Amino acid sequence: EQELFRRLGIFAGSIPLDAAAGVAGADPSPPFVNRIAFLVDVSLLARVENRYRMLGPIRELAWDILEDEKELDDALDRHLSYYATLATEHRSAAGGYHGPLSRAPEDRLDRFEIAVRVGEDIDDYRAALRRALENGDRRAALEIAAGIATYLQHRLAIREMADLLAAAVDLEGEAPIDLVAGAMFDLAWARTDLGENAAAEAIAQEALQISRDGNLQEEESTALFTLANTAFERGDLRLAWDRVAQGVAVCSTLDLSPAMQTSVATLEFYRGEVDTAQAWLDKLEADPSDIQSRAIVPRVRGFIESARGNHSAALAAFQQGVAAATTDRAQHEGLRFVAYAHLNLGDLKQARVVGEYLDAQAARSGVPTYRERTLNLLGLIDVRRQLPGAGLPAISEALSSAVSRGDRYRAWSFLHSAAEALVALGKPDPALALLRLAGGVEREYGYWIPAMDWVPAVTADQLGTAAAADAEPVTSMDGASVLVRSLVTTAS
Repeated sequence: EQELFRRLGIFAGSIPLDAAAGVAGADPSPPFVNRIAFLVDVSLLARVENRYRMLGPIRELAWDILEDEKELDDALDRHLSYYATLATEHRSAAGGYHGPLSRAPEDRLDRFEIAVRVGEDIDDYRAALRRALENGDRRAALEIAAGIATYLQHRLAIREMADLLAAAVDLEGEAPIDLVAGAMFDLAWARTDLGENAAAEAIAQEALQISRDGNLQEEESTALFTLANTAFERGDLRLAWDRVAQGVAVCSTLDLSPAMQTSVATLEFYRGEVDTAQAWLDKLEADPSDIQSRAIVPRVRGFIESARGNHSAALAAFQQGVAAATTDRAQHEGLRFVAYAHLNLGDLKQARVVGEYLDAQAARSGVPTYRERTLNLLGLIDVRRQLPGAGLPAISEALSSAVSRGDRYRAWSFLHSAAEALVALGKPDPALALLRLAGGVEREYGYWIPAMDWVPAVTADQLGTAAAADAEPVTSMDGASVLVRSLVTTAS
């Protein structure tokens, strides 16, 4: 009982029975359970449902005794081994975290289900990962980092996700190439979320080469989808679509997973291929097994309704997606579209309530694309409340952030809201210059105005008769950002 007590001090969070046995070097047999029960009886452990907890001061005492008995390193290594093995088992149960291929529900666990399980032990996964990094154990570090990445992504802990994955990937040592590639895919997505697009592109390209060198068909396809995401976040929709098409072609004889199908459907919509996007959604709804798709499919249907001008139907679809969302990330993204639907319907009060909640969450998340869009939303609400002087600074901040990250697509969309604010401020000439720049970008990169989150209230055609035909042109996104920032001072 004394030996078990001090070894349980190694845990950072609540303790499942199997983990306790693993660290103690025992089987979870009746005699072992009796020893656990003894520790509960003498109040050294507390039982909470099917797990056990140790109070902080008692845990510190157990840790000190472990050190005194020269057992600390052994206990730490057993703890690391248990959680690395558990992460490996989860990856196997999921059929690999990143494969683009569809599997029968009985043959896989949904990544969300795994994330829920990981969340119960997240503090111990973190502790085990620290030990793996200290030991230079690349395989264990990659297993754990990749194993907790989905949980961290769902909780909007993107910076932590990126830092842990980068530390594991950068270790020297042997590891299965599919595991290395999978961790790199997650790292590329995290870097993209953080606005580090060049780094994300480089990581995804390296993962693509690793996959091709190892003749890993599924990983090659996933790498191409990951590269499509980095292209999309830079605002190159044509390149993004080309990479998606390549990813689909690599697995042309197999069924794409629901997650990959939603990616294809969404990109088809952004290209203006509404009927094709609709067909993908109809196919997805035939497979209700994927938890995340239940939130995303209604969202894309909402996009389609909004593009058609059916904003009430779009709002209903977005709300359906939020109701089905099971993660912080999915709820945040879904609520943002709910807010924009309220804006499109003219319900500025409700849009403001949702927008302020989202802006606070986006600021905490550290994800620049989230903050940019909530700032733009709040700015537009002020403009439509006849407070353009209050709205322009927020829109300007969103535009400057997108331009600094090289995110052409979102910068293009923010040009429209900046123009709307300037018209409301009685400055049609610079507004026309911004919209002319936006029109050129739209034509060059294949952007589709109905795919914007909101319906623009001002167009270049409308301003052509009201503004001077020789309005000074703006020739670059950087120039547009500088111009809008200069006008913020004038407006205030």
